[in-house]
Amino acid sequence: MAVKKRVVSDTPSSSEPTGSGNPFIAGYVRARNSNHTIRLSDRDLFVDAKGWIPLSIPQLQFNLGVLGMPYGLIEIAGESRGGKTSLMYDAIKNFQYQHGENGFVLILSSEKRDNKLLAQRMGVNTENVLVIKIRYVEQITFEVDQFFKYVVDKWKDEYREGRPHFFIGWDSVGSTISRSELDTLKENSERYAKLLDDGTSDEDWHKALESANAKPGAFAKAGKELGKFLQDIAERHHVTVVMINHLIHKIGGRIPNQKMSTGGTWLEYMPTLRIRMKEVQPIKDKDNLQIGQISEVAVEKNDFGSRRSTRVEIQLGWGFVLNEDDIAYALEKGLLVKGTNSNGTVSSRKIQTPDGLVTWSARSELYALYRENPMLMDRLTRKINKLRHEDVFAERRGEKVNNQNSAEDED
Repeated sequence: MAVKKRVVSDTPSSSEPTGSGNPFIAGYVRARNSNHTIRLSDRDLFVDAKGWIPLSIPQLQFNLGVLGMPYGLIEIAGESRGGKTSLMYDAIKNFQYQHGENGFVLILSSEKRDNKLLAQRMGVNTENVLVIKIRYVEQITFEVDQFFKYVVDKWKDEYREGRPHFFIGWDSVGSTISRSELDTLKENSERYAKLLDDGTSDEDWHKALESANAKPGAFAKAGKELGKFLQDIAERHHVTVVMINHLIHKIGGRIPNQKMSTGGTWLEYMPTLRIRMKEVQPIKDKDNLQIGQISEVAVEKNDFGSRRSTRVEIQLGWGFVLNEDDIAYALEKGLLVKGTNSNGTVSSRKIQTPDGLVTWSARSELYALYRENPMLMDRLTRKINKLRHEDVFAERRGEKVNNQNSAEDED
């Protein structure tokens, strides 16, 4: 019986059509029938996101190409007064609005400067926020694990429907120390003092200093282990973990005055989103008193793609307000109405409410609306967010979206 010789060719056979993928790979994915086994072509972090926490800054979300804060690890770094804590409180407010009594907020506080008044003014229900004071990075794993275990067990005991939702804020990475590192510093300090008392020469003292520099980078090592733990928690429970961080000067960098986050290199690759915030312009009233500020949000890492920076506006002591681009966008979409003078220049903005038109002209009057009628401004922001989210989906479909808005100067 003749044996048919197999002919090897570089041309794909008709049974393996080009453009549809390897049938063996597709078959294996179907056989496994698991969310953990997929083709790379089916991988989409945006679609895979288990939930979003909307923010009160519609343009920021559009520029990031997201629908809010995703679950996973998020780093917000920057210098003092940039708006880091305000952004975390804004996310907490909207998280509580989303999930109500089913939402559980935990703040890990090492700075001991939790601003209850700011949180309340921004709309956070502080009665439903648990604050655990921490000092050591090694303490966080225990505290988070205990809190989650308590809530999940209690949830099951009470036969509640659905599942609990969690938000973790860590304020801040830069103010949390490692117990191991602290103990080493104390041991070395005592050792150096003894060496000096014994009359050790400067040269021998410096050699002892180098040899006794035990456990270098203990925080970075403990932080990396903590990062893995938080990442696992975020994946299993679909948790948003917001880590506030400081910036320090990078020594030996190629760029002069370059700054970097504290805490170790694990912060460069574990978070889903890394942003930096800094104040770039004060906003003053007619008496030259500062009532707000413009802060720039720059993107260090964004697994969802877009790295467009955004300038956001903050009312001091009260949180975020709509920036000029979002106001112009709302006017374009008919969510706001222009009021004009006889010469055709814009004199005011108007919001249509069931009780009539609410009007403002100067920036200070807009700020007053946020203080006096926060629910109205929240409703307006959610309407703008809804349209901005539609723009995000349009961009993902490859459609061109005009985001270059410039509002007219206000009086």
